[in-house]
Amino acid sequence: MATSRILGIETSCDETSAAVLRVEDGRPVLGSLVILSQDIHRVFGGVVPELASREHLRTIGPVVDRALAEAGIGLTQVDGIAVTAGPGIANTITALKNAQLAQSPVILIGGAAPTALQGRGALQDIDQRPLVAPHVKLFRKVVQVRGLGPALEEAFQVARSGVPGPVFVECPVDLLYDEASIRQWYTDAAGKGKGLADGALRPGYTGIRPKITAKGEPAADFMIQGPTDHGVANMVNLYGIESPGLTSSLAIADHAAALLGL
Repeated sequence: MATSRILGIETSCDETSAAVLRVEDGRPVLGSLVILSQDIHRVFGGVVPELASREHLRTIGPVVDRALAEAGIGLTQVDGIAVTAGPGIANTITALKNAQLAQSPVILIGGAAPTALQGRGALQDIDQRPLVAPHVKLFRKVVQVRGLGPALEEAFQVARSGVPGPVFVECPVDLLYDEASIRQWYTDAAGKGKGLADGALRPGYTGIRPKITAKGEPAADFMIQGPTDHGVANMVNLYGIESPGLTSSLAIADHAAALLGL
């Protein structure tokens, strides 16, 4: 009987979770599951990303240790690691590079904008391949539900073959839910426009961001302007950037300092 052990780690929001999954002849069996919820956000009425990140760093070690202990195995007995890519793909680049250098068979399942909205200005719709491809053995984009299984099978095979390393599987969010739920999302969105007839708001026109580039210029999610752009000394304008993560903030700070000649 062929058996593989996969360590899954979930840290996309305010829960730090770890699980060990045994795959016996293609059949998954849950070996252990540990979930630790964060209460530090209660006073704010919502999740504060930077506080969540710090809490994940503080608790991820003990949570993983307990999941492994309950499964009765050690870290060296794990055949692969599966982690969440959220909330921002840019923040996973360091982890992917570390896995590449350490020759660790990591499977990264990254979310993406809904299939029907890709390339139409949907929220967080970017081409992830150029960001990820240099740091992984394989980048696989899934476009149909029936492709999820084969894509993951290929990912685990490639990650562990030859020199082990990370593999990225891009999965649009609409492939993770049943068809009825997806159709209901679009129906609910269409019904919120009280001044419009039913069906007037179509999936292709939802999630559109305000334009920050002129006609004929390449579309951009954000813009950083310095004194040479607007003519005002010692001022940097940042458009379209909301609550960047720590990794992104450092890069933005370096760029702003360069614009100011610091």
